[in-house]
Amino acid sequence: MNKKFFKKISIYSSYTFLILISFNIYFSYQKTKKENSRESILYEKLFELKYYPSPKDPYAKAFNLALNPSTFFSLPIKSDDKLKLNNKVFSLNSRGFRDNSGFIFKPNSDNKCIVFLGSSAAFGIGASNNSNTIPSRLQKSFGENYRIYNLAIPSWNSKQEKTALFDFLKSEERKKCKSIDTISYTGSTDINGIFYALGSSLYKDNESSNYLIDYPENYQTLVKNVDNGIKSSRSILFSLKSSIKITINYLFGEYKNLFSRNKIKNQKLDSDILMNDKEFSFIKKKIDSFIVNQKIINNISYGLNGKHLIVIQADLKNKNPQSNWRIFANKYLTRRIKEEKCFSKIDFRFYNFEDSKFNKIKRIPIKNDIEKKLKVKINPSNYFYFDESHLTDYGYQIVSEEITKNFRNLDKNSICEL
Repeated sequence: MNKKFFKKISIYSSYTFLILISFNIYFSYQKTKKENSRESILYEKLFELKYYPSPKDPYAKAFNLALNPSTFFSLPIKSDDKLKLNNKVFSLNSRGFRDNSGFIFKPNSDNKCIVFLGSSAAFGIGASNNSNTIPSRLQKSFGENYRIYNLAIPSWNSKQEKTALFDFLKSEERKKCKSIDTISYTGSTDINGIFYALGSSLYKDNESSNYLIDYPENYQTLVKNVDNGIKSSRSILFSLKSSIKITINYLFGEYKNLFSRNKIKNQKLDSDILMNDKEFSFIKKKIDSFIVNQKIINNISYGLNGKHLIVIQADLKNKNPQSNWRIFANKYLTRRIKEEKCFSKIDFRFYNFEDSKFNKIKRIPIKNDIEKKLKVKINPSNYFYFDESHLTDYGYQIVSEEITKNFRNLDKNSICEL
């Protein structure tokens, strides 16, 4: 009796187990299929509109840390790896930064230089090719008397902008410049870093939380990779654990997502974080750190007979913030920017375009309209935003024109007190 009973239980358990695994694999497949379908619709449409030369995301690899490990450790990227990243939309030069297309300088010419700093929007995510980024457009506007260097890398924050400038000053390129101006198209990654910092285990440690003040967007990925690297070094046990973890996630991962659906949903929606005195204080420190970094860049430019322009980037999440922490961060940033008189600034979060032609363009992302499968005719030239944080070619054109106009009228900045 007991043997038959246990045999039945074992059989039913096995069937249940197989059914659960089957459902998990099915739902995981459908979820991936849905996500790929949405992305496929976007890039197939952009290909159809002749905006991109292929129906795939040309910037998919640009968000990989392999793009330029100097994000954290100033390690160079191998030339072979650079070539693998290049495509018809963007390419990297010998220094690992994005090319400015269509401009050739005379060898050893003595020019004024502009170092363009920032993250993915400054890099030009969303642009249809190298020639439509802000730095490339600035190069065309300023002409052969200037050399414009695009030193922006996706996910870099203001601390890493300093690193990029420091590295440039040690390079051979610096010798080609009789003066060095700097432009930072910036702000979003420092604000986004707040969200990731507040969710970090280090934040709960009062002593360690100070390390998060200059926390970049993908710091947690770095921590994870370093931890895996240390543990996996010639470790059979770690490899076995990793394999088991991957297998379990493949077989049962969707059930974990199901039980933590609200948490995942909140993360995606940039949800509110419980705000108390500690959070308010931390956000202020993050923004103050951003201001200090920009002051340092300004002072370096001043010492190089140049000037510094801070451009707070156009970003819908910060133009119309929805969560309490983001509302507070943007208000405090606005206040601190206004308080500082030692450097010049443009704020595209609230910028009023004077030219009437700018009032006719759509301020919602082209990505949203395409994914909604609207039956209206879509023209990329009618859109300012590519997605929430990046611009279309026309958007980058508008921004570069405004930067050019403001930069030409700038007087040399003063030294900022630190």
